[in-house]
Amino acid sequence: MQTGMWALYEVVNGKFQLSPISRALLDKSKRKPVEEYLNLQGRFAKLSKAEIEEIQRYVDEQWRRYAILQRLSETM
Repeated sequence: MQTGMWALYEVVNGKFQLSPISRALLDKSKRKPVEEYLNLQGRFAKLSKAEIEEIQRYVDEQWRRYAILQRLSETM
């Protein structure tokens, strides 16, 4: 959760809402690098540095989108 690989949110009456825990992770400085999580999981031991960087980029992009959805929902 702290890496932002998973976000907790709900959509109520068409309005996107991040949970309070996830809302804090909109600030990238509050998220831990995904590498920390992946290194703890033996099943990811064969991932290359480039693959881990790609996963990090994906997670960062997802959070950019969550931020947009959150802002749009706040204006509804």
